[in-house]
Amino acid sequence: MLGQMSSLNYALISMAGGIILRITYGYEVQDGVDEFVELIERSNNNFNRSAVPGVFLVDVFPILKYFPEWLPGMGFLSLAREWKKDTIASAEVPYAFTKNQMVVLLFCPSNVVLTFLDRHRVLLNRLSFRLVLKTRQQTPRNISKT
Repeated sequence: MLGQMSSLNYALISMAGGIILRITYGYEVQDGVDEFVELIERSNNNFNRSAVPGVFLVDVFPILKYFPEWLPGMGFLSLAREWKKDTIASAEVPYAFTKNQMVVLLFCPSNVVLTFLDRHRVLLNRLSFRLVLKTRQQTPRNISKT
């Protein structure tokens, strides 16, 4: 996909993606073809193609999304599944990379990732606290016979 672009277009996309990746994840874009830039650009292209109204028949008849994929004309279902994978990966892959880099202490991530990690830690702490309270409430108490 990106191989079809001119070198100037790719350089501009790489520069813009590099700025976003650096600010968001603390990731430095590699020279040449970068995996994260391609992943995000592929996700953006998928979104741009899907956002055009009327491109897929399901835009006109929403009930079609419930039909089986093997029916003629239902190719949009497999395409949507592929695009969903790309969209999820464009958010999760750089985030997981940053978490792994933090574990091996190769660099300090950006404030955005630190904020997400801090919120994640707080949510896990709240969840574990609730589970402890719930198990305490469910355990039978020793009632002395009087």
